[in-house]
Amino acid sequence: WSPQAVFEQVHQDIKSRPWLSGGSLHFDESADECSGGHKAGAARQYLGRSGKVDMGQVGVLGTYSKDGNWLLVGAELYLPGDWFKKPRLTKEWKRLHIPAERKFQTKVEIARDLFDQAVKADLPFEWATADSFYGRSFEFRRHVDGQGKKYLMSVPQDELVWQGHPWEDATSKGRPVSDL
Repeated sequence: WSPQAVFEQVHQDIKSRPWLSGGSLHFDESADECSGGHKAGAARQYLGRSGKVDMGQVGVLGTYSKDGNWLLVGAELYLPGDWFKKPRLTKEWKRLHIPAERKFQTKVEIARDLFDQAVKADLPFEWATADSFYGRSFEFRRHVDGQGKKYLMSVPQDELVWQGHPWEDATSKGRPVSDL
């Protein structure tokens, strides 16, 4: 079955239930340890669930929530940069059914695409949220804001923040979060 078809059905289900309108869209990852590097995307990388760098796979997830209802609305397997080196692009990709046209994307770029899919599907969310891994990306926050959506994202303590829109007010000065 096509995961995209399943997500499209979930999107329709959310939109057909008025009590789910006005929810929030969340971005995070989920990781699983692997015993070797023979699964798609397996590499030594940070696995949040175990809190360490180890061999594993990481998926970027988009979820929708409203009043205790949580739904998975999008997901994409993260393929680390090493997966795009020539030897891997041939028989290993074929064995794992990874499309040859797949291009490298950072986790933040994947989250941006999942956000865009939710907007295109006209999901009735009011807020987008994420942890500091995604929140530290000015480009991601600006992209969400550019679609007219509010966001609540964690940022590191020393991240510069603005009280206005820095791209609209050239006189804005950033200050570390700890100074606010």
